[in-house]
Amino acid sequence: MNDSKKGRIFEWKTAPRYDTCFVCGKKNACGLNLSFETAEGRAKTLWTPREDHCGYKGVVHGGIAATLLDEAMGWAGWQTYHLNFFTVELKVRYKKPLMAGVQYAVEAEMTHGRGKFYMAAGRIIGPEGEVYVEGEAKYFVRENL
Repeated sequence: MNDSKKGRIFEWKTAPRYDTCFVCGKKNACGLNLSFETAEGRAKTLWTPREDHCGYKGVVHGGIAATLLDEAMGWAGWQTYHLNFFTVELKVRYKKPLMAGVQYAVEAEMTHGRGKFYMAAGRIIGPEGEVYVEGEAKYFVRENL
């Protein structure tokens, strides 16, 4: 994802974190402990998976990759609504296996919003710029809990 849109530079802001969240929670001992940056319907983070994120030796479990992509796409819509988001549908395409110890960029953008629903697309990108995992999702927004 490019940090500019039609010649403008995005003003990235750190998204809130929820202590017990598996992806962004600071107090979740088994979680990923990630922080997301958001701007104009976009979200991004960097992630280096560990061996304990793997199914097969050294290969990241697909469910962890899907969870991470889901979270990034959710935060992309949060930038617009500033409300809690809940996944309604999630579609993930695995193009290449993610490997432990490699740093990946995770990027997402809100593609459409209407009423209390929005759509987002996202991708996990390897160090050489190739897309490893991509997805689309639909979210429901509601008042903060």
